[in-house]
Amino acid sequence: HLSEASTLFESFVGVDVEGTPWRDLLERTVDAYSAYHRQNLGFRAILLNWKLSPEFLEAGELLNQEFARRAEMILKSRAPHLPKEQLAAVSRIAVEVVSTVLVISVRMSEDEAQMIFQETKTLLVRYLAPYMSSPKAKPKTKKTSP
Repeated sequence: HLSEASTLFESFVGVDVEGTPWRDLLERTVDAYSAYHRQNLGFRAILLNWKLSPEFLEAGELLNQEFARRAEMILKSRAPHLPKEQLAAVSRIAVEVVSTVLVISVRMSEDEAQMIFQETKTLLVRYLAPYMSSPKAKPKTKKTSP
């Protein structure tokens, strides 16, 4: 499933990443993963059974690590001012949020799941927005005459 998910990631992020606004990429990503989750029973099994089997836990962790690595590459191109450690943390948090919502969405009706995914996109946009803007210029210090 790692290779399928990687292919999925490439299919929607493989578009003109640099020319596509980051919010559009984010929304496209969440929409694609939610659709993939609903359609792919194997992917759902990994997400739903991580507590029951070490193999599922490991597979889910590998998926999230790969998604975070790829998200970090995109984030780096959009927020080059962020230190590497912060890029990794921000990317991982975004991936873990989506992963968590995927897991809880199976307990919901289709309409409820759609609403929760919309709210997830709003949450992530608001979380990521400060990182996407250029770092603020430091105020110039006033030189005093001796």
